[in-house]
Amino acid sequence: MENLSVKVKIAVMWISFSIIHLFANILIKSLAVPIPDYFKILSIAPDLFWILFPLLMAVLTLFLKNSGSRWTNIIVGIIFIISNIAYLIFLIISESIPIVITILLGIALLVLITISAIKWPKLMKQS
Repeated sequence: MENLSVKVKIAVMWISFSIIHLFANILIKSLAVPIPDYFKILSIAPDLFWILFPLLMAVLTLFLKNSGSRWTNIIVGIIFIISNIAYLIFLIISESIPIVITILLGIALLVLITISAIKWPKLMKQS
């Protein structure tokens, strides 16, 4: 039962991250912040990537086996942390304070996801 609660917590964090990026995209469009092309390389529709991929991660977290879910969350979490820090540096340079705060919240969630996935085996041994 403990493993299920860890999976649900991580899935909820991925969903929250997706909502935060949706909010960030709305802010970027409403404040007309120019985004450089090298942040748009990830996919044809980068807005959809940053919103739909975390939702996919939430589903994968719930349905993969414990070890697969743990390692997937660690690896994707670290990749997302690195890419969001690069994105944050760009936004700090462009002086978009509301978007910077939103991205900082997203990075905090990613760190929580990664830490939860790293501590997962300790939680499994307690039950």
